[in-house]
Amino acid sequence: MPDISLDKLHLALFPLILHNETKQWANALEEEEATTSDNLIEKFMKKFFPPIENAIRRQDLMTFEQSNSENLIDA
Repeated sequence: MPDISLDKLHLALFPLILHNETKQWANALEEEEATTSDNLIEKFMKKFFPPIENAIRRQDLMTFEQSNSENLIDA
């Protein structure tokens, strides 16, 4: 196996797990726009998971409650 950094491997494999709009977005990126996997993840998160949505989801998770008589699915 040729010497390839883990970062380059992540960059190469990332588009393979995407579908539809996310795949189109990744394929449209210029090579200079995503130079590291961290940079790519940051761009992806900003595009598809705006900070306000993340804050709402985080708040929902932090305030989740399940009563003793409730199934997890029903909670």
